[in-house]
Amino acid sequence: AITVFSATRILLIKILTQYPQYHTSTEEACRYLINSHLSVIHAMLSTQSNAKQQKVVLQLLAAIVSLGGNLPRELLIHLSLSLEVVKSLVQHTKPTDDQNTRNCFIHFIMAFLIEGNIPIIRTLLDKRDLLSSIFPDLIYDSKDIVVLILTTLKTYILQNANVSKTMKLQIFSTSVIQNLLCLYNWKGPNNWPKLKTQSSVTDSHFLLEKLDRPWEYEKPSNLVIKIITACPDLIKPQFTLLESYIAPEVSLKWIA
Repeated sequence: AITVFSATRILLIKILTQYPQYHTSTEEACRYLINSHLSVIHAMLSTQSNAKQQKVVLQLLAAIVSLGGNLPRELLIHLSLSLEVVKSLVQHTKPTDDQNTRNCFIHFIMAFLIEGNIPIIRTLLDKRDLLSSIFPDLIYDSKDIVVLILTTLKTYILQNANVSKTMKLQIFSTSVIQNLLCLYNWKGPNNWPKLKTQSSVTDSHFLLEKLDRPWEYEKPSNLVIKIITACPDLIKPQFTLLESYIAPEVSLKWIA
């Protein structure tokens, strides 16, 4: 299956880039592939499969999604990935490898957003764990992956007038915002700790805690100012966070 799926992906890319006249027949062929071999796809994405099998399938699925039309939505409807499988696909194993499983999964998920198709985005959101799963540990991804995610979200979600405010709020949940804020302390693949304890904070009042000493850096500082300007109720909690850093210094005003 690995050889067949790899060859199919290469063929799809060639058709997309060089032979658009075969697009319709290719779409039908992919629809047949999904309907007839979904069990094989699920098996190769399972936790029992190796990384090579998972990557080949994810790359093939990303190519299928790129065909557009109704295929992406049909694929989302038929694809059934358990939370355990999703976690295995997004976990960091070899962050320095550009073709690692996590990167392939991220490219697969981003492919659904590229066209800004509302029914597809809505169907993706119905699969609750798929999109949200890519944000934890984003600080250990390569700069290219980070830019891909941020650019895609900005262009096809935030700046898309057809995406409702409700849908945007669904996408940018508190946990997602927290992980995006962590990018101010981006570490990159080379600083990925193999063993670490994960923690999650769900209270939106703790978003500012994700910024490490923001007053020392221009962009985090500006972000804090904008957050407090928009949400004045956060001023008091923010001062509480700053309290341990505030210490009197000898000055003429202090002596006076």
